[in-house]
Amino acid sequence: MRRLETPRESRRVSNMLSILLVSFAAALGRAPNLDTPVPRVYAHLSPPWSNDSDRITFRHLLTMSSGLNWEEWGRGIFSSDETRLFWKSEPERFVLERPLSFPPGSRFNYNGGGTTVLASPLARQPEKTLLEIAQEDLCRNSDHDPASGRTSTSNGTSRVSTHEG
Repeated sequence: MRRLETPRESRRVSNMLSILLVSFAAALGRAPNLDTPVPRVYAHLSPPWSNDSDRITFRHLLTMSSGLNWEEWGRGIFSSDETRLFWKSEPERFVLERPLSFPPGSRFNYNGGGTTVLASPLARQPEKTLLEIAQEDLCRNSDHDPASGRTSTSNGTSRVSTHEG
């Protein structure tokens, strides 16, 4: 039986939760519109944008179709783009300076770095932490209590999420 204390690979789950949070926040007007060109929000980084890079939108990052050259694990764990990202002081710059491999929106390429760029504007908001945003946006229209793990059902009963796998 698995226990909560057992370490697990969580990056993919974190990426999907970030995508979900950004989708909610964009729909509520608290994150950039998904059709906003990424360079408009990251102009302070002054990267060497090419004309093609100007076409990358938050929607492309959300759908992992930015066209940025990104090898999640293709070169091995120690030289992958994903691993190198963890050691960068400006992770957004590291991701956005990647050359394009294909036109934005033309095909899927799993890109955890793109998720970092996608979620960063939301994470930089000083009013709330990402946890507070998640609790508000993901639990707002349900009878879910994040502290207890209880969720009320339509018939008035409740269930507890045990997080056991």
